[in-house]
Amino acid sequence: MAYTPNYTAFNSMPNKQPPPEDRYLTFITPKYWGLWCLIGIMRLLVLFPLNWQLALGRKLGRLLQKLSQRRNDITHINLQRCFPKMSAEERQVTVDQHFEALGMGLVETAYAWWGNIDALMKVTEVRGLEHMQGALKKGKGAILLLAHFTSLEISGKVVGHLLPCHGIYFKHGNPLFDLVMRNGRKRSGIQTVPHSKLRTMLRSLKDNYPFVYLPDQDFGKRASIFVPFFDINTATTPATAKLAELSGAAVVPFFPQRRTDGQGYIMTFYPPLTNFPSGNSITDTMRINQVFEENIRQAIPQYLWCHRRFKTRPNGESGFY
Repeated sequence: MAYTPNYTAFNSMPNKQPPPEDRYLTFITPKYWGLWCLIGIMRLLVLFPLNWQLALGRKLGRLLQKLSQRRNDITHINLQRCFPKMSAEERQVTVDQHFEALGMGLVETAYAWWGNIDALMKVTEVRGLEHMQGALKKGKGAILLLAHFTSLEISGKVVGHLLPCHGIYFKHGNPLFDLVMRNGRKRSGIQTVPHSKLRTMLRSLKDNYPFVYLPDQDFGKRASIFVPFFDINTATTPATAKLAELSGAAVVPFFPQRRTDGQGYIMTFYPPLTNFPSGNSITDTMRINQVFEENIRQAIPQYLWCHRRFKTRPNGESGFY
């Protein structure tokens, strides 16, 4: 029997705020006019063919590269440390490609929030969906394990179309953008859950939802253990295994990738991790990083290298940045 999502549960997540759609009028002051203009440009972008949008995104990314020397330097450092055998020339090409991917990701955000899903699915190949559907048949939800690839938002639109889900998010500092982001993701089929709301995450899984989870960020020493990531001792949250243990949910890795010819996307669901959690937090967290490494190596420029992934270091070790 095919998995049938519970739309009642999807629309009944706890929310002490007024419905987001009713709150836009609170942001009509001049303070937000610049952001409103940006939102308007984003809405207009989706009227153009997707391949035109991606071409514009590549140019935008190269412009961002020129304007942000700091992020350019961080990207170089991360690639040099993670791929020490990569020549300087290869690394420069990868950095350039990364910023192009970053620019495409920014443009894709507009399409993810307002674009036509039918047009997107025509250029998207989905592989392994049966792995997620099989996990959900057990009735305990499923943790969709995802790293921070630059195609994150557009992949969310595809996943939300296939299987309405819930996903962790961090509140944006600008309240208007935060509102637009949450509404955009909800239109894509993703109900957002603040990262600190463990009980809400567990309720989501209890309601048998896929839960989009991205643990590949630096949350500091207090929330992390140090395990290898590209042979670098890296501060990594052990929360994935804990969430799986508390919920009984399967962990299903997911890898979104832009085609190298620029003609669409490949979205891959992998089989659920076996013997996970194992009861050993170090072993489990290392395994998560290994899954991410395998995915990243398939599309190196598309990972978010401009993020300070290695800023927290073990005691006595100097910083990277």
